[in-house]
Amino acid sequence: TISAGILLGLDPQRMARLSFYMGLPAILGAGLLELPAFFRHGSLGAPELMAFVVALLSGLGAIRLLLSVVSSRWYGLFAAYCAGLGAWVLLN
Repeated sequence: TISAGILLGLDPQRMARLSFYMGLPAILGAGLLELPAFFRHGSLGAPELMAFVVALLSGLGAIRLLLSVVSSRWYGLFAAYCAGLGAWVLLN
């Protein structure tokens, strides 16, 4: 989404935000699907709260990092990194 928008001449930061907004329904839907299993298996203890906080902070950090990369001149380097990592994952 981000690359297609940039190729069409759209604002990179707006396209990055659109990408995150497009992912929200899938993330929220997955969370809703897991709620019955959560309530069936127990309570909300310290490990679950810690996992939530760590996931929230790392997710917000990743979003902030990606927005800063997209709005800077480092986007080409980031795209090359993603392509190389993707190729490595597919080949291994």
